[in-house]
Amino acid sequence: SSGINAEWPLRPGALPWMVFFIQITLNFAWPLIFFVGHQLLGGLIDILLMLVFIILNISVFIPVEKSAGLLLLPYLAWVTFATYLNYTLWRLNPDASTSHLCYIFSDNVFLCNN
Repeated sequence: SSGINAEWPLRPGALPWMVFFIQITLNFAWPLIFFVGHQLLGGLIDILLMLVFIILNISVFIPVEKSAGLLLLPYLAWVTFATYLNYTLWRLNPDASTSHLCYIFSDNVFLCNN
């Protein structure tokens, strides 16, 4: 058969897991970027990517387990609202992205300029 799966290099079922782990990694990165690093624009970029991957996550989960995909809809709604808040803070504080920069070296070691 000449379908997409014939040329797909991943094992069957790997795509939902890959999308999920990318999405959850973006989720864990956002508070570090936004709250620890004080990077409003960086947080906005991360959360926009997170939205894309949540939508992808829903779309690849529904064919496998419909309830798993549908259970992500409240999460999508919350992250959409959080995106709006992140965007609003970035627009209201245009100089915040350059005035404070932190580098994260490990879990508890930060180097910040003020």
